[in-house]
Amino acid sequence: MKIINKTTGKTVAEQCDIADTFLSRAIGLIFSGKKDKTIWFIFNDERIQPIHSLFVPREFTAVYVNSKMKVLEVWENVPYFKLYLAPKKPAKYLLESFKLKSIPTVGDVLLCLGGKS
Repeated sequence: MKIINKTTGKTVAEQCDIADTFLSRAIGLIFSGKKDKTIWFIFNDERIQPIHSLFVPREFTAVYVNSKMKVLEVWENVPYFKLYLAPKKPAKYLLESFKLKSIPTVGDVLLCLGGKS
């Protein structure tokens, strides 16, 4: 799946995996050896979706998105081995990546191509 920033026209992620089950969301970037791994998390409902970075091998970027595909929060350089990280606003989606092509800003609108959203 490819993610485009509709606001800027830039590609955010050329290729990302989808995490739409409990297990795939729980695993996330844990133990990932791929330096460019990107995951699009789809949650069952829009609410505060906390994450952790235990066993994630390096810093990553996390982008929380609401059901209207609007970027709510962007966390760059999330440190590894953090037990609890929570956004301030409810989100339906989360983009986690070790390396994005471009980093969206709060208020931007994203578009998913070739996958679920």
